[in-house]
Amino acid sequence: MGERDVEEVKASLARGPRSRGIDACRVLAAVLVIWIHATSAVEFHPSIRHTTLGYLGVPFFTAAAMLFAVRQSYGGATATTLVVARIRRILVPFAVWAAVYWLITDLVFGRLMNGVPLEFDWREAMKGFTWHLWFLPFVFAVGVGAVLVARASVRSVTLTAAFVLAALFGAGALLGVPAGSDLDIRRWPYELPVALVSLAMALALRRGWLQIPRRVWTAGVLWLGVISLAVYALLEGQPPARRAGQAAGVLMLIAALATPDRCVPMWLARLGSLGFSVYVVHVVILQVLLKLLERDGVLTPAEALAVFSATVVLSFAVSWAGKRTPLVRRVLP
Repeated sequence: MGERDVEEVKASLARGPRSRGIDACRVLAAVLVIWIHATSAVEFHPSIRHTTLGYLGVPFFTAAAMLFAVRQSYGGATATTLVVARIRRILVPFAVWAAVYWLITDLVFGRLMNGVPLEFDWREAMKGFTWHLWFLPFVFAVGVGAVLVARASVRSVTLTAAFVLAALFGAGALLGVPAGSDLDIRRWPYELPVALVSLAMALALRRGWLQIPRRVWTAGVLWLGVISLAVYALLEGQPPARRAGQAAGVLMLIAALATPDRCVPMWLARLGSLGFSVYVVHVVILQVLLKLLERDGVLTPAEALAVFSATVVLSFAVSWAGKRTPLVRRVLP
């Protein structure tokens, strides 16, 4: 076994014991992302902003990425190993899927089918069909930041405490930043409070300053909090519901950590490894379904629910098959 293999084994061991709750929540987060993309053009009830449910998905993925980055960094793997692993798992798929989306949307749908002049600028790389690819470089950047912070604080409790306080103060300072456009990098500061709070929490958990009991009643109270924030977001819309969605996403990670494994079916937990893959492939499936219906996002509520359900099933099926195909597996996050 080479030195690189040894480092990757260390990184794997540093993840700690698997949490079925986190794996199951990856499934839920991916489904919520699909929900916002599949139903954004319909209205189920004038007083309910149903798309705000989708705002829980990305914050959960961000919070989980920070937790795993800290766990791995405290496990003995070098920062270089962890950064390279993130390049392979996140940046390479980002580049591939950005090219795929551009070819389909601009070349096939735009130029060949509708005669739209072919052009490209850097923002197109984060577009896809629904401007959602921005999340991959964002989670790579905050994940690398978490790795560097955690590695620097491994041997110093004082430095860890300083990083925790700095992260919390930084998150507080950024709470007033508006959401902005998905295609604009100025959107990132709006998302940073989630990453910073999650980094502080992950460091505190690692040092033992914060403990989350894995008990049914604890999990029940936390899940009630998640549901309450989600309901608030549904009723209030945006703003300020996006912040409520972010809080619910972080709280969902905490609830997942508190949920005993016996409460989560094994089959559901196993689907969790497909979460990021579903994130990137579902828009292709969604657009194919819309084209088959000869609709450009204009659906009745019943049609939207049917398209959403079909997209969920097909996205997980395609991701599962892709993960078992050597060539495709390399370009799935």
